[in-house]
Amino acid sequence: MEEAYCSEVFKYDQRLKIFIPTLTMEWDCYSVNTQIDIIEKWETIRGGIPERIREIEAKIKRKQEELNDEESFEQSCKFQS
Repeated sequence: MEEAYCSEVFKYDQRLKIFIPTLTMEWDCYSVNTQIDIIEKWETIRGGIPERIREIEAKIKRKQEELNDEESFEQSCKFQS
């Protein structure tokens, strides 16, 4: 798949911090070769999702530890944002 086309099909999601497919047509409207290219690219992206989940879980754990150790109510409210 051409890189320019790939950037049209996959858009970076700032919140999730991964590229997600944003198809502009029904799946069956894409050629078989394009479908294969999209699937191959998605499989590569999908392979990185478990690492992203570990990063998010680590961040949650740090925030929980900070919250557990904080005695100031005002400060604990800031941790939850």
